[in-house]
Amino acid sequence: MKTTLRKNSILTFIIVSCIIALAFGIRYLHLVGDPPVADISRSGVFYMDEGTYAHNVVNKILFGTWFIPNEYNAIANTPVFSIFQYIVLKSFGVSLVSLRTGGILYAILFLLILWVTLRNMNPYGALLALVLGSINYFLFIYNRLALLENMLLLVLMLITLFLFFYMRRQQIIWLISAIILFWAGYFIKATILFFLPLIILTIILQPLPLRRKLKHLWVYFSVSSIILVLLYFIWVKPFAFDWQYFQARNIHRMIGKSTPILLINYGRYLVNLKLFQFMPVMYTIALFYIGILGTEFFNKKKLPFWDWYFVAWYFCGILFLGFFAYSPPRFSLILMPALLVLMTRFFIRTYTRDISLSRRALLGIFVPLGVLILCQIGFGIFRIIAYDTIYLSCFLPLLSIPALIVLFYLQRNKTSAPRIVFGLIASILIINAVQIFEYFHTIKYSYYTAIMDMKKVIEAQHQPENILMGDIASLVSIELRMKAVNINFRSDTEVNRILQNEPNLMILQDKKELDRLTHKLPDYLSNVQLIKTYKILDNYVTNDDTYFYRIQHNHEKSKMAAFGSDKKQEKSVQ
Repeated sequence: MKTTLRKNSILTFIIVSCIIALAFGIRYLHLVGDPPVADISRSGVFYMDEGTYAHNVVNKILFGTWFIPNEYNAIANTPVFSIFQYIVLKSFGVSLVSLRTGGILYAILFLLILWVTLRNMNPYGALLALVLGSINYFLFIYNRLALLENMLLLVLMLITLFLFFYMRRQQIIWLISAIILFWAGYFIKATILFFLPLIILTIILQPLPLRRKLKHLWVYFSVSSIILVLLYFIWVKPFAFDWQYFQARNIHRMIGKSTPILLINYGRYLVNLKLFQFMPVMYTIALFYIGILGTEFFNKKKLPFWDWYFVAWYFCGILFLGFFAYSPPRFSLILMPALLVLMTRFFIRTYTRDISLSRRALLGIFVPLGVLILCQIGFGIFRIIAYDTIYLSCFLPLLSIPALIVLFYLQRNKTSAPRIVFGLIASILIINAVQIFEYFHTIKYSYYTAIMDMKKVIEAQHQPENILMGDIASLVSIELRMKAVNINFRSDTEVNRILQNEPNLMILQDKKELDRLTHKLPDYLSNVQLIKTYKILDNYVTNDDTYFYRIQHNHEKSKMAAFGSDKKQEKSVQ
């Protein structure tokens, strides 16, 4: 018996190691390549975010200070993420590859914790979720970028593991650990707030006497209150301006504040479920399983806690994301663990013939799911017409129709369940493999090539110090290892920042920015010379160039001319 268990453990270790090696390998391959911006985001903002959220960390490593006066200091709102970025860049050096390696490490740890968590429910289901998560195209693309979401997914999965231990062992220490980790996650990204109801749900559904449940709820609110008070005085209050600026720009501005606007936001989100266009079969199966659980609930069948948990995860995420007037596709990454687990649960239960539905129940699931699928297909057609672009993801939602037919057939012919389950799993793996292959087959290196070319130009100047300003300066300066003046944020103080740092180079993805800056600093920018133009990421499908300039300026004259206008701006902001 012990020999058999040892052999199984060794075999499991080998299989998991191979899957993790595959996941790491495909994510690390050609890491400086351009992400498919126009396809997965239709916005270049997330690409700039890599530089924005690394700006304070790079400044600390290269120039010795965390906070930059009059700058947009993202570290004020993401200190936990910044600390880990600092460790990564200190360990591997300041470069684009090192920066993105951090995202991959968080992703690999996320996959491992996902497997450890699900192994307690079903070891085969855990391996299946690990495989599907490792090769998922959407995860694959975003894991290759230095974004907050990669670390956020890791924290969410760690919290879930702690809540698993809390449910099984009924020890309050695991609940307290989950609460502490949750508020640490808030200082990675505030979208973790969607997860708050899940902790409360776990306490409520814990099989404990009412008095103990109330005690645990009291512990939850007490610990949370203590943590929030400490964080306010230790971190938020000392950096109040940076904190408030971040909240105003990234949260309040994006959230709908009236019922009609919220309804429109939710309607937009349901018509375009973001992740659906990249993984239609997987998403269809997950939604189908949610429908099955709903039917079983109304038939008064007792549902396992973890079905409740991951369904609540999905709907809490949807409700949260619907608040935003526009939520970029990467925001929806918070739904990925729930979708993976729900799909895995469906496969395991179907394979063991544990699902039984009446014809009426099937129709009750298929009609709303069919309408939702037609909306996703319609959005793919809209993308082709409105954006005049054709991507594989525009057509992939069509695969959800045969998937739906197969699911209907599966419920009426259970003798074929094992073969159909393997067929669906194979189709998901093939769809993701084709997407990954297509990405590597058509990969471009526009950003990295441009940076290397800029490096040659700068070295040829033989300047003792170079400082770069611009709308993508934070990201570009990482590879060039120079000081950057970011003009994406804090327009009220940008004149002071420019005059204090006196940049001699400028890079602009938006050429209109030059006119705006010249109007503010006519003397400083009176002699701007265009060095080169580049097609970086096709400039987010606008087909414009990115402009690289040299600035030759008269310091004293420009300072005197700009001093008065900048003071007026500061007063108006105050």
